[in-house]
Amino acid sequence: VAQLKSVLDFYHGKGQVEDVPEINWDDWKSEINTAGLVDKLKSDYAELQGEEYNMDELAETTASNSQAYEDFGLHITYNNALWLTYYLEQQEHLWNVREVGTLEGMSWSEVFHLHKGE
Repeated sequence: VAQLKSVLDFYHGKGQVEDVPEINWDDWKSEINTAGLVDKLKSDYAELQGEEYNMDELAETTASNSQAYEDFGLHITYNNALWLTYYLEQQEHLWNVREVGTLEGMSWSEVFHLHKGE
């Protein structure tokens, strides 16, 4: 129960990071050979740190599906049903072929029943 409570507390927390480790940009400059890359990353990082995000709006945007996503899901569902039906029909045909044996030992009514609908 205590573990479950700690997991719930973690996911229902405020989402604030209190102790952000300081980045040692000089070490990165000595490790990366591309000129200006570390400086660009440092400026982008500083810019992102100053941003304020409206969490309620972001959560609402990510929780709702777009119409394109809904349409795609509809196509996937249709294709899944279509191919599943085809697959099951093929499995039934394979089962019949395996169970029939030779046609020479069957009566005409059995052959007709085997080829129904054709």
